[in-house]
Amino acid sequence: MKIQTKFNIGDVVYYLNGNRIERGEVLGILVSMVNGYTNITYNISAYSAFDSIVAEGAIYKTKEEATK
Repeated sequence: MKIQTKFNIGDVVYYLNGNRIERGEVLGILVSMVNGYTNITYNISAYSAFDSIVAEGAIYKTKEEATK
């Protein structure tokens, strides 16, 4: 089985944190499988106070994509 992620370590990404769009760098990727379902989450270095753990479906390549 091959698992492909949308983003790589070092990529700059955008995500929603509350009502704000945050920008951060991918520090790590966690892939887990439960009952045949693959879950991919990213550890993102936020430029705000704390690092964030964000699901792959909630991360965007551009700020414009995050606002749609």
